[in-house]
Amino acid sequence: MQFRDYQKNIINTAVEVIQKKGFVYLAMEVRTGKTLTSLGIAERMGYENVLFLTKKKAISSIVKDNEMMCPTSFSLFVINYESMHKLPNIKWDFIILDEAHGMGAFPKPNKRARDVKSIIKKTGCDVCLLSGTPTPESYSQMYHQVFGIPKNPFRQYTNFYKFCHDYVDVKERKINSMYIRDYSRGRDSIIEKMKPYTISYTQKEAGFKVDTREHVLEVEMSKLTYELTKKLQKDLVVEGSEEVILADTPVKLMMKLHQMYSGTVKFESGKSTILDLSKAEFIRKQFFGMKIGIFYKFKEELKA
Repeated sequence: MQFRDYQKNIINTAVEVIQKKGFVYLAMEVRTGKTLTSLGIAERMGYENVLFLTKKKAISSIVKDNEMMCPTSFSLFVINYESMHKLPNIKWDFIILDEAHGMGAFPKPNKRARDVKSIIKKTGCDVCLLSGTPTPESYSQMYHQVFGIPKNPFRQYTNFYKFCHDYVDVKERKINSMYIRDYSRGRDSIIEKMKPYTISYTQKEAGFKVDTREHVLEVEMSKLTYELTKKLQKDLVVEGSEEVILADTPVKLMMKLHQMYSGTVKFESGKSTILDLSKAEFIRKQFFGMKIGIFYKFKEELKA
């Protein structure tokens, strides 16, 4: 197969970055060919054992992309993040992290970020991160995406809180009688620091016609939702006959409120449910008969 000219240029640049830095971040938008480009990098670098971590639904597509390139100099192993515990005992030369922004939780790293860090530490492999939206909600999301990489630009900070001293404007927010530290105000300097490691490419640069317009639509939730959220903010717990909504830390309170205002909630037992169909009903009424795509944050929202 033949790479497009811009993919060839990205591969050439990425190889230079990896040789100097040990990793590269491909911030390439959807449909610009992130997967093929990353595999092209693996081929050019002459790796033998390549690990590709992704979402379960994307595995078949990645395997097909790899087959398009065959024969290659490397052996590719594709697996979803949730199955990392099943990885064979192989010394990986190169690890490709698809949808890398999924490791961007803060202030504490999520399990995905911790597991990836463990693999990198064990094998000493080079790394390629892939994402069309590296920091979709906050620049602070960058820290844990790269904290497991030895030569990352923030390596002098042993944890996120120390990183915040120089890169985040930490604010305190008062919710009722509780003060919550907000770490979401990551500074532009985070992205500046990542520039030598990052290669960005847009759909427009790739020749796609793009015309994105944003409109914010506000939805009035049910009376019950407001009553429950008010009680949770006051008491930090809502007890039902079978389940409990617990917000015993500032972070959990913010998360539970986010869930409930989205119309769903995850209970302390681990189970989840739909609380309010207002958003779903609004979407159905507003866009009836139209072909649309819906992005959602919490799994339970899909059932709504």
